[in-house]
Amino acid sequence: MLKNAKLTKMKPETLADAGGAQITSAQLQSMLGEMPPEFLPQLKKNLIFLLEQRVAKTVLIQEAKSAGVLTEGAADEDVIQALALHVTKSATVPEEDIQKFFDANKAMIGEAPYEEVKGPIQAMLLQEKQQEALNAYLEQLERRVDIRVNRDWFEEQSRLARDNPVDKARSSGKPSVIQFDAATSPPGEIMQPLLESLQKKYPETLNVVFVNLVEEQILGARYSIREASTQVFYDKSGKEISRNAGTLNAEELAQQIAKIGVN
Repeated sequence: MLKNAKLTKMKPETLADAGGAQITSAQLQSMLGEMPPEFLPQLKKNLIFLLEQRVAKTVLIQEAKSAGVLTEGAADEDVIQALALHVTKSATVPEEDIQKFFDANKAMIGEAPYEEVKGPIQAMLLQEKQQEALNAYLEQLERRVDIRVNRDWFEEQSRLARDNPVDKARSSGKPSVIQFDAATSPPGEIMQPLLESLQKKYPETLNVVFVNLVEEQILGARYSIREASTQVFYDKSGKEISRNAGTLNAEELAQQIAKIGVN
């Protein structure tokens, strides 16, 4: 939500203005006070992430009110969920899309007849359509809403937020593969030797970074990691080129690192 925000000079106690609603340092400290103590060391280096959550909530509640979604007496999370339902209510799945999916995936579906699997296929495709509609709405919202952030505060917090292995790798001038994983993840155990072999093969030209999602939950959230394990591939400028949730075999991994300029 801060991607298109404008950095401006503000009073020290004002951290952001989202559609006319001000967010203060006191409000951010209140949010910190509600967090589990074990997260505090991570959050204190990622206050921009925390501010973004507050800005997003503020903007979405404003949008819900404008859309006529009932907000009186409702919890913020329920209001945002109701807005999501409002935004995606027109999503539909034509019969031909269900049939097309069925025809293209018979090997996966097996011998089950069309009428038996039609309902589950429709539900899955509808969920995809709803997610596409929601993503498009949020992208448009990011561009439309006037969000301003305290320049001095942001620059100071940016330096703190970049003090982590992922941002350091992305700013190194070399392509990077980041493995976000949990210690006991079976997919991670499969990927570990493949990624370690990359480290040995390209010690000077490729960053291979392992991030423990148990220890770095905030960093994982910042990078929108929803599954262990997930590999994210960046080119030498730090731009994300692709990501994969689960595992890759050696050939697929080679294809991915070729995309980021490593051969």
